[in-house]
Amino acid sequence: MLNFADLLQASQELRIARSEPTAKSGSHQMYSLEAFENSALTCADIGMTYTQQDEIHTAGIVAYAVISMLCTSSVALMMKNNKQLMAHPNKLIFYMCICEGIIAWQAMLCHLGPEHVICYMKLDRLYRWTWPWAGNETQTLHLLARTNFNLLSFFEFLSLSLNLCLCLDIVFTMRNPFYPHDRRMKFYLPCSMLLATLAFELSLKRKDERLSVFNNSQRALFSASFLSLYIILAITSVAYAYRVNTRPGMSTDVRRQFISRHLQYVSAYIATWLPYLGFSYFIVHASTELGPNLTYSELANDPRFSS
Repeated sequence: MLNFADLLQASQELRIARSEPTAKSGSHQMYSLEAFENSALTCADIGMTYTQQDEIHTAGIVAYAVISMLCTSSVALMMKNNKQLMAHPNKLIFYMCICEGIIAWQAMLCHLGPEHVICYMKLDRLYRWTWPWAGNETQTLHLLARTNFNLLSFFEFLSLSLNLCLCLDIVFTMRNPFYPHDRRMKFYLPCSMLLATLAFELSLKRKDERLSVFNNSQRALFSASFLSLYIILAITSVAYAYRVNTRPGMSTDVRRQFISRHLQYVSAYIATWLPYLGFSYFIVHASTELGPNLTYSELANDPRFSS
């Protein structure tokens, strides 16, 4: 049983772990699970860390997440019920709306603190009742909290992969407009799933991996390379669309609207991922100072990088 001093210290570590992101990407944020996973807290201990100040913070986070989920789900439902809106290549946008809705839910849990949600809904007990190899309460809490972060990361990369396919499809369609769209579409979703799985396994994690084959320096290089590739292809699709649609033969207003909307869409999506790209380059730079096997804990405690 933890004494009051240990409980107070663990409570502070929990607040740091859930309220101070190590990187931010629009509505997508990266959090450290290091403090939580190194603690031996149970649901009884976690319940004592909740204060009245958290109620205002919780209400704001839930309201923002609910609005995001309602917007994405309403767009997806509207597209599903209208066959014209599901015309090529809008199926990719439909899948992206589903991914973004899941991301909003998982991000809400991350902001609130997955350990609080798990204990409030008794998910740890349910998991131990249904899975005989679940382990003790602390191990179950760690596993379920880590799963929440993993789901968030995977669907972020799945949305990014679908967006990458969308940009490529614009180039393919303009190069060969008479090629059957359905032949390409049937490859987009499997390729996006494969690419998202690869990116999830090789990119930067939200916590230090103790038994990982790749160190944070290698993961940062992959993350920076993957996002840089997406940005290059996205900008290329805008440039190619501008080149093709400025040729004579199309209405000026139609060309201007298409190019403008595609440019706005690509710019907004790139903007949400730029902080993550910057964080990846920062880890690459930090690894030259602290070595390739640096951890987030070492980075946070190093006076050269911590404020």
